[in-house]
Amino acid sequence: MTKPYLAGLREMGAVWSADAAAASRWITQGLVDPDAAVVVSGSRYWPLGWVRDTGPQLQRKSPVLDQAALDRIVEEQSPGGWVFAKSELPPIVGSKELAELFGVPAGNVPGFVSEGRFGRPDWVVSGSPLWLLETAVDLLPILRARSEAGHARSRVWDIDREVEAALREGRYEGPGSKIMLRGKGAVAARAKA
Repeated sequence: MTKPYLAGLREMGAVWSADAAAASRWITQGLVDPDAAVVVSGSRYWPLGWVRDTGPQLQRKSPVLDQAALDRIVEEQSPGGWVFAKSELPPIVGSKELAELFGVPAGNVPGFVSEGRFGRPDWVVSGSPLWLLETAVDLLPILRARSEAGHARSRVWDIDREVEAALREGRYEGPGSKIMLRGKGAVAARAKA
């Protein structure tokens, strides 16, 4: 499978000559369909082809496609391919899903990522590392070999096959599968709870 080009709020804003905050407002204003995105580690990611084709729907006085920004995103994510619908995306995981997949504490994953244990991410989108599920699954022999060589604090690495199946089949509902509220929205949600 060719890795698809992706966009988070930062990339969506850049493509349409705005910033991530403006792109977030487009969602709350009903100008951008949040359901066109996949949710990975609590954040939304859209196919870049969908984002590119969404501009006229933004109902701004004159949405301007920033071709240089689009080209930069494509270059940063290459090699890759264009997709236009969420249904075309392969299973994608971030740090929260990796923690569940490998059965490690979520707080350890950023350290593992910075140490290179999970290899190079397939993407860094809106500042977050993301992997194809296949890339993550393919890490198991490497993690086991490092553990046997004494490089992984004698951890026995394995994959939770139920989590893998849920991610592969699009039915994963564990940590990271819901949008993480930030800022004022998070405070308001906690107050209601």
